[in-house]
Amino acid sequence: GLGLTVAFVPGDRIASCRMYTSGAEAWRGFSKNLYPGLGHPLIAAVVAALYVGAFVVPWVVWPWWTAPALVGMALNLAQRLAIALRFGLPAWTAALHLPSALVFLAILTNSARWTRAGALQWRGRVYAHGGASR
Repeated sequence: GLGLTVAFVPGDRIASCRMYTSGAEAWRGFSKNLYPGLGHPLIAAVVAALYVGAFVVPWVVWPWWTAPALVGMALNLAQRLAIALRFGLPAWTAALHLPSALVFLAILTNSARWTRAGALQWRGRVYAHGGASR
């Protein structure tokens, strides 16, 4: 290699980007990229399992497993609150944690379905997995 270093640094002070202007656009855009971007079905399964275990299960089991579930729920909300504060979002958006985790899992499932069908969709076109548009 060239001996160069890659660094991930905040760029919000030098550039901005609006990827999508609607929920439907976000659904299609992330469905097109999420599963293929993970690179392997096993990685997608691990990501889904981690999301379910860390971000969904605490909210489902709290009536039966109260103390551990409440710790998980508090950590979920603290993480979302920290993200909201870091990026200048209203604090109340932390309350959308569970619905956003469920939407992520739905998008991942849709992305896997599109990819396996060889029909990634974007801007009115259907792309065969790996490249050309139809």
